[in-house]
Amino acid sequence: FRAERKRGAKRRRQILAFYAGRTVTLLAEETIMAVFAIYLGLPGIPVKAAAQVIIILLNYIISKKLIFNGQR
Repeated sequence: FRAERKRGAKRRRQILAFYAGRTVTLLAEETIMAVFAIYLGLPGIPVKAAAQVIIILLNYIISKKLIFNGQR
């Protein structure tokens, strides 16, 4: 991922979007763990592994398509 050299408000907006995306995926991971491991009683390690795959994909999509969209 390469970001254009931005200054001021554009750069702050991009940084805030990046952290917001990571916060969303953190909440998604916690939700997945709560639903599948706690409420449904599935084994924690496989649920965590599956959740990590989902979160990695979500982080990629959010970063590539929404935050650093089309920049080279």
